[in-house]
Amino acid sequence: MLAKNKKNLVSTRKKTDGARERRKRLPPPSAPVPPPVDRPFLAMPWFTASLALLVWLVLVASLLHLHPAVFHEYVPGQTAPATIHAEVEFEYVDYEATEKGREAVRRREPLVFRVNEEINREQLALVDAIHRFYQLSDNNIDNEQAEDLPPAAPSELESILEKLHQQHQLSEVEAFLEDEQKRTRLLEILQSALHQGVRPDIIDDLFLDQPGPRQELRILDPLHDDRSALQPIEQVPTPQQAASNVQEAFREQFPDLSGGERQISLGIAEAVIMPNLSFHSRRTEEYRQQAARQVDSIMRVIAAGEILVQRGEQMTETDLERIYSYQRQIKARRRQAFGWTDAVPMAVLALILIL
Repeated sequence: MLAKNKKNLVSTRKKTDGARERRKRLPPPSAPVPPPVDRPFLAMPWFTASLALLVWLVLVASLLHLHPAVFHEYVPGQTAPATIHAEVEFEYVDYEATEKGREAVRRREPLVFRVNEEINREQLALVDAIHRFYQLSDNNIDNEQAEDLPPAAPSELESILEKLHQQHQLSEVEAFLEDEQKRTRLLEILQSALHQGVRPDIIDDLFLDQPGPRQELRILDPLHDDRSALQPIEQVPTPQQAASNVQEAFREQFPDLSGGERQISLGIAEAVIMPNLSFHSRRTEEYRQQAARQVDSIMRVIAAGEILVQRGEQMTETDLERIYSYQRQIKARRRQAFGWTDAVPMAVLALILIL
């Protein structure tokens, strides 16, 4: 009986130890999970739309708060409905003063003239016409040779020949023109003098009521229209001065000339040279516009608190320019002052208030 009880005790102890071992191998029980909170309104479409609308309204309200000014459109001559002050200092372009400055520069720009090449050709042809006269008066020229000579100039030739014959013997003039070297060189000097430009004796005959300075003028290059030379009016020769210059240049080419030959060269030059400058309106305007564009705009500074226009005044172009410049300045400053750093905190605040 004792042995049987001992056997039962051992068996019970083994079962108890086995149960303990099994419990050790089992995972620990998990913590209790609280039941979920039910917030169905967060998932509803109307709530999302309302939230977006509220955020948008907050942003718009902030923008309107930072940009409360409403700018008006005015026209010249309109009566100012209220006194307008400058809240901040700003600058504007004084178009009226700028235009006056540019117009003054335009008027100081010299007039542009071109050398009339048609006049030059007609006048140079007189030298050949004079030579032709003496060749035709020579008994050794037959009719066939006469047909090959240059054509005679019109009635002007008769007065030139009469003047030459009053001062010189017919044979002297004829001998001078028969020298081909002298005649050719005289034509070249005459052509050069005419290409430089010849002005009338009376200055007003040159400018013909054109507004502009009378101290200097611009002469276009006869061979290159895009080039010009600015010359004082005193340096542009008159016909008499140009003829004297031709005589001097001819004497330098032929130092052994007799006194009679020098006078003949002067007489021919006086007969050929005449004013040949023509006013060029288009190129004058181009130079004036170019000079005006180089004038910088005149800027004016308006201090903060200064009155732009008084109530009841008639607004001028200058008043409108000041007002519009002030409005542009205010808009620019407010755009610079407002950014995402201002909008984001407002949007976050709106979300906090909603949630």
